[in-house]
Amino acid sequence: AAGDKAKCLYFTLIAADSMLRGGGFQEALTALERALTLADDLGSAETVFAAIRDREAEAHLGLGQYDLARALLEQNASVYTSNGDTAGLNRVFQRLGDIFYTFEDLDQAQTAYQRALELAQSIPDSARIAEALNSLGNVAFDLNQLNTATQLYQASLSISRAEGGRWGIAGSIAQDSETDDID
Repeated sequence: AAGDKAKCLYFTLIAADSMLRGGGFQEALTALERALTLADDLGSAETVFAAIRDREAEAHLGLGQYDLARALLEQNASVYTSNGDTAGLNRVFQRLGDIFYTFEDLDQAQTAYQRALELAQSIPDSARIAEALNSLGNVAFDLNQLNTATQLYQASLSISRAEGGRWGIAGSIAQDSETDDID
C-alpha cells in the first residue's frame, strides 16, 4: 500500500513536470494537488513538500499568479535554509528575481539574482552560474549600465560555451558572432 502510494507520487510528479514543460500549468496544479495528498498520506519529509511547492510555484508563474508563486518560494526558502539545501535556495532566489524583474523592481531583482549567483558559485553549478549572470546582465541592461551588462553577458556566454550550452542573450551574442563571419 505505501509502496503503491510512493510509486503513484513518483509518477504523478513526472506527469506534473511534463505538464509544466508543455505549458499545461493548470493541469500541472491539479496533478500537484494529488502529489501533496499522496505525500501527506506517506508522511513524507518537508523536503518532499518543498519540491512539490517548487513545481507549484513554476505553475503559478506560468499562469501569471506571481503572489502565489512568491509565497510558495518564500515558504521553501525557510525549508531549504534549515536543511542546508544550497541548490534549493538558488532556485528560490533565481525565481524570486524573475518575479521582481517582471514587475520592474530592478533593485530587488538584482539583489535576488546576486544571491542566486553566490549560491550557484558555492555549489558550484556552471549552468546556474550562467543563468544568474545572464539575469544580472538583463538588470544591468535595463538600468542602462551597458558596460556591466556586456561583461555579465560575456561571462555567461563563456561559461555556456565551456559547458557546451547556450543561455539567454548569451546565446544570441554567440549566434550573432557566428553569423558575422558569414557576412
